[in-house]
Amino acid sequence: MPDALRVFGKATGSLLIGMLLFVFAVGVALLPLELPVATGLLSSRYSRLPKEVARPFAEAARDYVVTGDPEARAILSGSITLDELAHMDDVERVLFAANRITFVLGAVLALWAAAAWRDPQQAARILRCAAAALGLVLIAVVIIGAISFETVFSAFHEMFFAPGTWMFPYDSMLIMVLPKPFWSMAALGWGLFVALVGIGYAGAAWALKLFAGRQDRAAEWAYGRVAQKAT
Repeated sequence: MPDALRVFGKATGSLLIGMLLFVFAVGVALLPLELPVATGLLSSRYSRLPKEVARPFAEAARDYVVTGDPEARAILSGSITLDELAHMDDVERVLFAANRITFVLGAVLALWAAAAWRDPQQAARILRCAAAALGLVLIAVVIIGAISFETVFSAFHEMFFAPGTWMFPYDSMLIMVLPKPFWSMAALGWGLFVALVGIGYAGAAWALKLFAGRQDRAAEWAYGRVAQKAT
């Protein structure tokens, strides 16, 4: 019974770490898109308004939802409706929570990584599974998004925002500055960063497998030396 419990506990722990690795990858891939340069480039390229109007608004929107800057919110409030501003408040709260969760997961996984060298083979298996799960989910999202980006876009918003609070007229300020092409390219960037994290997981798994192999060879050599001395 103790052996069965030990195996169950190890399997459960591995599954939990794998899930944390998956969620961390999804969250950390958002961070590059929160940089001012990303917002500036995308808004300049895809906004339906002149750059001199679109870029300052997009940068204020980014400053508010990423940092909670009250001055940025004041700038937004003078350009958009109360419903649009309420949605920006919702986005700020969701992004704040997502970033904090990502940072906490990063700290937890750093502790796990520091201890992973004790059982590198198991750690490598967990990382490979996390990389495979990311790849499969990413492929599914890309296929669905290629067929209908609207489906993915709507599913995402319905997951995090109340119905009816995130849909606005075609000529609203938010939609003109941040239209669908803006978000489709942002989603593509997020997917690329998720893929990079998955590749990082796979690379770490490969390194751990090599390390485990060297440990096994060193142990076999040491055992052989002891056996030789005994004879």
